[in-house]
Amino acid sequence: MKNKCIRYNITNIIKINFLIISTLMLLFNTSLIAKQNSLNLTSEEKEYLRENPIIRYTPDPSWLPYEAFDKNGNHIGIISDILKLIEKKIDVKFDIVTNSSWDEALKMANSNEIDMITSDPSDTLLQNKFKAIDTYLTNPIVIIMKKDNPYVSNLNYLKDKKIVVVKGYGYVPELKLAYPEIKFKYEKNLQDALMTISKGKNDILLASVASASYNMFELGLSNLAIVGKTDINMKVAFFIKKENELLFNIINKVTSIKTTPNGSVMNEIMKKWTIQEYVEKIDYNLIFKIVIIFILIILVGLVWTRQMARSKEKISELNLKLEEKIEELEQLSITDAMTGLHNRRHFDKIFKQELQRCQRNKRTLVFSLFDVDILKD
Repeated sequence: MKNKCIRYNITNIIKINFLIISTLMLLFNTSLIAKQNSLNLTSEEKEYLRENPIIRYTPDPSWLPYEAFDKNGNHIGIISDILKLIEKKIDVKFDIVTNSSWDEALKMANSNEIDMITSDPSDTLLQNKFKAIDTYLTNPIVIIMKKDNPYVSNLNYLKDKKIVVVKGYGYVPELKLAYPEIKFKYEKNLQDALMTISKGKNDILLASVASASYNMFELGLSNLAIVGKTDINMKVAFFIKKENELLFNIINKVTSIKTTPNGSVMNEIMKKWTIQEYVEKIDYNLIFKIVIIFILIILVGLVWTRQMARSKEKISELNLKLEEKIEELEQLSITDAMTGLHNRRHFDKIFKQELQRCQRNKRTLVFSLFDVDILKD
């Protein structure tokens, strides 16, 4: 009887455990289905996830704050946190394939060793075999120089300087198109590039503001600063193998996590990894010089205007005196100097005028002549 009770209890326990496990599995599957339904995944896409729960991904090993490997070989950074969110969203696992450099990561991608990689959508080195999803992060490409340099409004002004970029980065072709007269130098990673600027081996580094500011802070390069920006923006997007259209569509849909109702998830990730200490600086010395020049131009204009007014006054005075002299000369030309009487020249002028007036009015003109030569004696 006792043995029967024990067997009965064990059987019940097994049934209860089985029921609990079944319930948990049902809840898990229900939760997973709910998550997938919220992404509007098709039946083919859901089936793909069931058959392919592992996605091979290789990162840039030194691209913080976006991504990198830490000292223990763990994948860290903004993109790492986004991948973790994707794993929770669609219940997949990213198999992080290690590499020693970005060049090696590109070789792995082009030799079909991975399913997914991150770069700028304009990256021509990936476009043959991979297709970029919609851009989910953007960041301006800025100009980094030593702190004692003024604000740079146009990179073309510095085309004769030693300008360095990181080899293989997706935005480099855009920079080359935007600034065809500049001969860029190349470094294998951002950290080495920053050190060349700090040590004076190169003059300028072009990099994204997030990467540059983060690494300047981490390396303690307090002698460097962001002194301007270019017209180029670095864009961040996942690249998926072209033949894997289903995975492309799934990842494209799931990256909508950046547009959560209040954006808190993405904001927290960006806040965690972005250093805000380095910003564009305004060249107040240049502004001061421009203001001084502007004031000088105004002063010169006022002085010139005042001088012109005085010159006009002087010219008016001279014209008035000239008119008086002309009138005086005219008077002398028709007057006899000895008697002060009008002379023959005045008579010839007046006679013609008076004759015409009399003819008009039908009147008689009478005049008399006197010979005053005797006064000469």
